Amino acid sequence: MKRKWIFIAALIVSIGLMGCNNPVNNDDTLKGSVAQEVSEKTTENTNENVVTPEPIETPEPPKVSSIDFTNIDVCFNETAETALPVTLTVVSENDNKISQIKDWFVENELFLPMLSFEWEDMLTPAEDAPTINWELFFYGTAFYDDNYIYDWTSSELNIYDRNSNQLLHTISYQMDQWYLMGNCAYLRDGILYIGCLYNGYAMPDTCYILAYDIENEKVLWRSEDQTYNTMNFIVKDDVIICGYGFTAEKDYIYQLDMNTGKVISKTELKKMPELLVEKDGQLYVHTYSYDYVLEME
Repeated sequence: MKRKWIFIAALIVSIGLMGCNNPVNNDDTLKGSVAQEVSEKTTENTNENVVTPEPIETPEPPKVSSIDFTNIDVCFNETAETALPVTLTVVSENDNKISQIKDWFVENELFLPMLSFEWEDMLTPAEDAPTINWELFFYGTAFYDDNYIYDWTSSELNIYDRNSNQLLHTISYQMDQWYLMGNCAYLRDGILYIGCLYNGYAMPDTCYILAYDIENEKVLWRSEDQTYNTMNFIVKDDVIICGYGFTAEKDYIYQLDMNTGKVISKTELKKMPELLVEKDGQLYVHTYSYDYVLEME
């Protein structure tokens, strides 16, 4: 009986000792939890300090298009809203004794946004130049407006973003080389306005302007024949101001509706208009033997 109680006592002591070891095990568990929390916070702080480099954007390749003028008939955008013409009033008409365009430019202190064929010159166009640089004018094949730079290479027109100098579009089409030195293209809202030009007597399917949707590669409208053979055209709001004339045809300043492609006004001149320059709200027009100034309203 005595041995039985001794055994029971020993058993109780053993259980008590086992219970005393539990706090040690709890401390180990707590230490493990704290270590894990510290590790997670350290990882978070480390991630906060890591600067992830921004991905380098690769410029998109230019949109390449080709226009075949031989398959384009006269067409108008009949659903578009009609634009109002600019009021042109002749201020002066002077016999220039068959003067050169250069003399006309210098005398009237005119300027066109033309550029050299050298790329470095294209980056810093001299907008405030009082007179034109004739070496650039006669040998350059590039021009610009507020948003784009247009550069001719053989029969391809390359269009660059003027701010980034990124090549956006390459459009190939036949162009009379005589007209490469003029501002003969204009891009707005994805629509390119260009002309099919021919330096000679009136021919079918020549000397017109068309509106081309670059993204969808679709002609929106094409003006009538013999409405455009000036070396450049001017965009005023929703109107294209251009001109046409030759030996047997009457000579006009035409206004084309940019929305529809229709002629909305024409002003007759005594001679074929060659070049148009806007200055101080007036339109300066040089012809073979007459110089005109027209008020624009």
